Amino acid sequence: MSEPGRLVAVRCLDKTVIKGLTFDFRPNRDFFHVEEEGAAAPLRVPIEDLKAIFFIKTLGRDPSCVDKRSFEQRVGPEKKVWIEFVDGEKMAGWSSSFGSPRAGFFVFPADPNSNTEMAYVFRSAIAQMEEGKRAEQAAREFNSSRSESPPSAPEPDSSNREHRRSAWELKSAEDFAVGAYRMVLKKGKRSNRDTG
Repeated sequence: MSEPGRLVAVRCLDKTVIKGLTFDFRPNRDFFHVEEEGAAAPLRVPIEDLKAIFFIKTLGRDPSCVDKRSFEQRVGPEKKVWIEFVDGEKMAGWSSSFGSPRAGFFVFPADPNSNTEMAYVFRSAIAQMEEGKRAEQAAREFNSSRSESPPSAPEPDSSNREHRRSAWELKSAEDFAVGAYRMVLKKGKRSNRDTG
């Protein structure tokens, strides 16, 4: 019996984004494969230069939907974590595996209605991480600074290769909300691999 594929948005440290299905991601392996839409064969993805693998629910979710930016009560063994990536992105979530010696760990988004089911975050992409009460404080500080100057949606730049070459547009947490990933199909395009 074959394992069902998982829809993913793979973010690399060089800002490359690979989207598709994975059937073989395992945290203890040096690579995995992603089947991109329309590709003849699965793409082999080495984990050495990855930021995170976002396991997402859908590619067609409404981009105006914004994740909640605070922690709520959660039943389970996970602890609150606040992650600041080396590229400046911030993510709030829950994790029970952040103390493992592996290259990364799983994080569940703080917002249960997020389009991201979970993410596998690589330690090499983390500038700073807080846990427990410090994570909650970091989220409060971030939210209060954002409420003083509300963010506006970025205007598409026609000279930007990501906007020109991609059939999918990634909205990051820095643009909208903590840990919010939204994939939106652009009309008339077929490719679903971004380079930027």
